[in-house]
Amino acid sequence: MVKQNPRRKKIGILPKLVLLAVFVYTLVVLISMYGKIDDAKAEVDLLQQQVDQQKQQNDILAANDAGSLTDEIIADIVRDKLGYVLPGELIFKDEAAK
Repeated sequence: MVKQNPRRKKIGILPKLVLLAVFVYTLVVLISMYGKIDDAKAEVDLLQQQVDQQKQQNDILAANDAGSLTDEIIADIVRDKLGYVLPGELIFKDEAAK
């Protein structure tokens, strides 16, 4: 005959269900966190591309020292970045492009 250890208690069904519920909850949270991590990585990549583009623009502007910037280049920068226009100039914006 096989003797059972008298010190060993059997675990009831309720603690097993609680443990299973905690495990399933942890698994669901981990899976959702992986999705959030992927979204954050995509956002980091997009922001890195924007930083690289801005660095390119800064390098171009740095290559043109203050003496070599012509009035035409300055006017283009002011139009593009600040939205200024010359007197009598009309600006057309394509609303469908947004």
